[in-house]
Amino acid sequence: MNHKKPAKNIKPELEIEKTNNVTDSYKRRAVCESAYKTLESCFYKEGSFTFSITGIWGSGKTTFINILKEQYSRNNSAKSIIIFEPWKSDTSDSIVKGFFAMLRDELSNYIPNISSTIDQYVELLLDEESGKPLKIIGKSLHSIFNEDKNPYELIKEILERTKHKTVVFIDDIDRLNAVEIKEVLRLIRNTANFPYIQFIVAYDKNYVCETLKNNGINTPDRYLEKFFNVEMSLPKSEERVLCNELLTRFQETINAIWGLEKDDLRITNMVYYRPNDPTNSIIDNNLVTQVLHTIRDVIRFHNSFYLLAKAYKDQSAEKEVCFQDLFFLELLRYRYLDVYTILCNRPFVLLSLDDNVFFMNDNYKSIIQNNLSSDEYTEVVTDILEYLFRNRGKDKAIYNQ
Repeated sequence: MNHKKPAKNIKPELEIEKTNNVTDSYKRRAVCESAYKTLESCFYKEGSFTFSITGIWGSGKTTFINILKEQYSRNNSAKSIIIFEPWKSDTSDSIVKGFFAMLRDELSNYIPNISSTIDQYVELLLDEESGKPLKIIGKSLHSIFNEDKNPYELIKEILERTKHKTVVFIDDIDRLNAVEIKEVLRLIRNTANFPYIQFIVAYDKNYVCETLKNNGINTPDRYLEKFFNVEMSLPKSEERVLCNELLTRFQETINAIWGLEKDDLRITNMVYYRPNDPTNSIIDNNLVTQVLHTIRDVIRFHNSFYLLAKAYKDQSAEKEVCFQDLFFLELLRYRYLDVYTILCNRPFVLLSLDDNVFFMNDNYKSIIQNNLSSDEYTEVVTDILEYLFRNRGKDKAIYNQ
């Protein structure tokens, strides 16, 4: 029986964020390295130091953390580096157990006999009857343990004496529910507040604040301030960076599918299209950046466009499809699926047909508003639909070569 040998070294046609060419699309390495030069000195005998990296989904938080990891590993400024992923735990109790198991296993490589002390401490942290973490530290443990030194104090004493520097990286706590978020915060500022430990935590602050507010924390911003010594907020992606990343990808795809030269002005004008200025701009106020907010958005959007375009190519139907129309239709689908679904399944709710040409109904804006949660979204959707069904004159710059 003959078996085909698997093809080797085939380049993936779709892209993920961790591929080398997008690992630092925001060009923040210099900022990361500068932050590291400060952080490497921030180990204290009094207790842990906490540093947060905040930003919206896809703003480069994980990349920032990865560069910091690289710096700590390369320069040996900490003896132990721990990557803790609390979202892999099922409950708040398992977050506690999972973290201290990692800490125990790491420290036991350097500090003899610390494992049993950490295990004993975890047993005291978790009330076996209720399954809920106890209010810990200090007097409450003295009353339980009834000895001169409880396990928490013993761990502190050992780490203070050995000056063993540990960095704990925690990413994606915005994947957690409110109870789990609170447990992670309790870890870094309470139950694991040990000497010479740093916690570097990345999260979407808007999401975490909203989650906490929905669960009884009335002022989540002030609440979070209690847990972090320093916060670095990553700025919103520059339109220039997003458009450039998008243009590079679409030049490749449109060249491969439709055969246009990569520097064809129609591709550039499509990416930099501005509804109120048909001459377009490479500066700002571009339509695509009102829909695609991060490099992650750019990658996901391009992947979906590529799959559709490749399907047309495989059926020798690409010449029947205007790539600009496909681009803006996919832009609509990517962010505003409800409106896209109406357009696909019930087009005459939004459109009329005259002499084989579709155009917008007079009441289309009210229909859009009823399907969207914000007037801002309505404006963006209107711009996309008006491009597709109203601004079709060949004098528009998007069609000019």
